[in-house]
Amino acid sequence: GTNENFCNLNFKSASIRRAPDNKAPFTDLTGGAADVMITDSIEALHRQNTTPALCALHTQPPLTPGHTVVISTQLDFITSFNEFLNTPEAEAALEKLTVKWLGE
Repeated sequence: GTNENFCNLNFKSASIRRAPDNKAPFTDLTGGAADVMITDSIEALHRQNTTPALCALHTQPPLTPGHTVVISTQLDFITSFNEFLNTPEAEAALEKLTVKWLGE
């Protein structure tokens, strides 16, 4: 689906695991079998609120029109990712994506 397409387009060097169901990614994250997952913002924010070990990265504007976000137990990863999003390179890339996908 949308999340898999996003991963295939954006994570060229990552080892991508496809979950057998919608519960497995959260077990993998909290159990240390996965570092991050890509999902929609509503699910990520809900899981962050119901599972204290998880941290959701909710970008504004969203990474895709479907509001894809990153969720992880790795606070240092989230911190680094947030710092990257504030760089000129990230701003330029996000601007290109916004224009391409949202027409703004």
